[in-house]
Amino acid sequence: MKRREFLQYARAATAFAFLPAFTRDAFAAAATLDDLLISEVEILKLSGTHELVKGLNRQYQVNPLHLYEERRPKPFVDPANGKAERLPLTHYYVRIRTKGGVEGLYGAVDPEALPVLLGVLRPQIYRFKLGRFEVTQILDGFRVGPGPHPTFGQDQSAGNVHSLLQANGLPTAS
Repeated sequence: MKRREFLQYARAATAFAFLPAFTRDAFAAAATLDDLLISEVEILKLSGTHELVKGLNRQYQVNPLHLYEERRPKPFVDPANGKAERLPLTHYYVRIRTKGGVEGLYGAVDPEALPVLLGVLRPQIYRFKLGRFEVTQILDGFRVGPGPHPTFGQDQSAGNVHSLLQANGLPTAS
């Protein structure tokens, strides 16, 4: 089963079940088209400068930890007489193209998400035979850890693991 064929079989248990029948059939038919397979992911980097008064209108974003008094930042106050400066600004956007030529532009994207987007496009479901059994592996997410240590070299200090990785030309940070 192709990943996109999944919609045909799962539609009764999803939100598609609440759509009119002709709409469900249109989605299911489109899901089987090879023209809709992603063929290219491109990252667009737009850089420039902008004028900014440091601290002006820079209220804190909502953070669940701010619920606790000891984690809550001081109330925000705009600077009294800030001077405008020209500062660098960079935004990243993602352009996705399909085999059929359909494309979409998404953004702005956080820089932290770029390594995942630039990785190999892998199928989400793998199937293979193991004797008389058929094994299905479903990839349902990613987890990026803080670094090689302590995942590797738990019985060593972080400095020793870092030195060993560096000596062998391996990345020292995730």
